[in-house]
Amino acid sequence: MHAITTWTVEPEHIWKKPRAPGISGFMRLKNEAAYLDRAIASHLPGLDELIIVFNDCQDETPDICAAWASRQPDKVKVVEYEPKVIPIGTLESLKIDPRSPNCIAIITILCCL
Repeated sequence: MHAITTWTVEPEHIWKKPRAPGISGFMRLKNEAAYLDRAIASHLPGLDELIIVFNDCQDETPDICAAWASRQPDKVKVVEYEPKVIPIGTLESLKIDPRSPNCIAIITILCCL
């Protein structure tokens, strides 16, 4: 079983929550399997926590993330963001509301709260 949370945007996710002191890393991923294992291994020693969010992956990215979360559950948290995200700079991105769950900017804001 994968150590991955599936998450959709709900209003209660927007409210700020108290955070523990420390250094947090954040990775927003789509099809990054080629270098992901090495990237996590090189950054994790300098972090108190690593939050990984992936979306619509067609490669081994979810499996690599799940393996890290299983090995270091107190340090690595993995979330699959379910609504398909529209890439910035595309014509489709210009047509959607920036507060839409499909907007990549809202993912970054919500996951860092």
